[in-house]
Amino acid sequence: AIMLNSLLILEMLLMRSIEKKVTRPILHLTDVLEKYTETEENVLDSENVKQECQPYRYGYGEVSTLIADLPDDITLDDKDAVEEARAAYDSLTESQQAFVENLDVLEHAEAVIAKLEADKAAADAVTAMIAALPKKITLNDKEAVEAARTAYDNLTYDQQALVTNLEVLEAAEDVIAELEYD
Repeated sequence: AIMLNSLLILEMLLMRSIEKKVTRPILHLTDVLEKYTETEENVLDSENVKQECQPYRYGYGEVSTLIADLPDDITLDDKDAVEEARAAYDSLTESQQAFVENLDVLEHAEAVIAKLEADKAAADAVTAMIAALPKKITLNDKEAVEAARTAYDNLTYDQQALVTNLEVLEAAEDVIAELEYD
């Protein structure tokens, strides 16, 4: 075991920060120094030194870059990138998080993903309702067809665009109209 003093901790952090190209290595130093003072109670072995002095997987500069690299028009295909940026941000210390100046971009992207997922879920429910209509429509199916139409009409424009079988509903409505006319 070795006795850590603030100069050793500083040196190790600076070395790690240079290796990882972190531009503000001192941020994590204050967190470590608060935990360890120059007393015999704070003797650490080399594995603990690696764990405590490692400035986490990402530095705040890398997190800012991950966020900046998110596309302007977020789609569900971007969900993994948004989740990676969030995980990277969450892995930072509170001190490092304070230097991430584009957190609002990440939060906006997360909100867009949440909305897109909700829209898809709503559209999928209506798509399933339409798919459940029988292949051969009779007048007995009128209520189910009307319920599917009402559900579709209650969707937002964006959600309606995600319904993949609207033509099936329209064909069922045409059959009902013909049957009622006869």
